[in-house]
Amino acid sequence: MLDLAHELARREPGFEPHSGHVLVALAREGGPLIDDTLANLGLGYEDVLSAVASAGEAADARAELAGVLAAASGEAQRAGQVYVAAPSLMAALLADDGWVAARAIASLRVTPERLRGLLRAARDMLVPLLALPDLRSAVERARVAGVAVRRARAWEGSRLREFIGGQPFSRNWAAEASNAFARQPIAIFLAERDGAIAGFAAYDCGLRGIFGPTGVAVEERAAGVASALLLRTLADMRAVGYAYAIIGAVGPAEFYEQACGAVLLPSAWPSYVTWTEDAGG
Repeated sequence: MLDLAHELARREPGFEPHSGHVLVALAREGGPLIDDTLANLGLGYEDVLSAVASAGEAADARAELAGVLAAASGEAQRAGQVYVAAPSLMAALLADDGWVAARAIASLRVTPERLRGLLRAARDMLVPLLALPDLRSAVERARVAGVAVRRARAWEGSRLREFIGGQPFSRNWAAEASNAFARQPIAIFLAERDGAIAGFAAYDCGLRGIFGPTGVAVEERAAGVASALLLRTLADMRAVGYAYAIIGAVGPAEFYEQACGAVLLPSAWPSYVTWTEDAGG
């Protein structure tokens, strides 16, 4: 996104990218979740481009861009992400209502509350398991980094609960993941470094055909562990007979899009994490 923002800035006098260029870059190539958010707002790329053009110049483009990056890093940390995903970057544009992007968004009659609500809404993704990429390269990358991925053993439930409890994960994940040990075969995979758990991924923990929960230790999130766990687990879902998998309430939608060809489902469809029998009939 930043490379595209710089490219857009070079087309204008001054050549200094600011928050408005980041907003335009997101509207153009922000990925499925940003596209869905804009569609829910009834906006397209041309609307955003026009709003930014009319929002005026930045008082200090360099400081504004630095502020956006700092705010985006904070958004990512609060979401438990190592890398800044597009939704965090979009939300960061609202950190200062004096920034070009914030002025442009306001001119489109979009409130910060409405935009943040859409960015944080639970959305599911569909994975075509019959078209999974070869998992061997992802597993090998993790192995070269010193991490092995394998199926969990029946007696490792307490180890996994301890790992989950020591990480900034959802408090519900330990209970959810324990259900995977009751499946046959066990529907949970572990990543290990030197005998210690570095991450996990599970499926069929509640509803059938659902991938997750999954989590990687904070210090391991740059070693390709997440991709290796994801593809190893999805390949197992295919092996037991699933043709498609659902990833629920995704955050980094672009990661799943690139790693396994996941497709964002319409936001009008209820997410499995928010659906109830009372609401669904």
